[in-house]
Amino acid sequence: MRRCSSRSTRWPAPPGDDLRADLLAAVRRVIDGFQARLEGVVIAGLVADLARDPEMAEAYRERIVRPRRAAVTALLEEWQDRGRIRADADLEVLQDLYVGPIYYRSLVTGATVDDAYADALVDALLAHAALPTPTPENRP
Repeated sequence: MRRCSSRSTRWPAPPGDDLRADLLAAVRRVIDGFQARLEGVVIAGLVADLARDPEMAEAYRERIVRPRRAAVTALLEEWQDRGRIRADADLEVLQDLYVGPIYYRSLVTGATVDDAYADALVDALLAHAALPTPTPENRP
């Protein structure tokens, strides 16, 4: 299995010129966390601990999950403002749609999570939420 590699010092990176590339970077960042041996083991153990300890779960959500989701929401809102993500797209659900399958495959089924899967996942996200790329032919 080939490891996805997309880590950057700033997360998420500022929006670029390519929605697909931005989404792929976000998906690969999550995949990287599971494929790093130590991080994958820690995440699996953490998920189990969070299920048993509501106080720890809330602290984790407050310190880790909410800030990350807020940052990704800001990135997705920028793409909405640019007219590349549907205005009626639920950005919370969109985030669940890219993170959830990675967790499910990594923690439950053990199915392969590689570059090909990252590409397929991003294509599904784009089919759900993206508007066509403006071209001279389809501009209003």
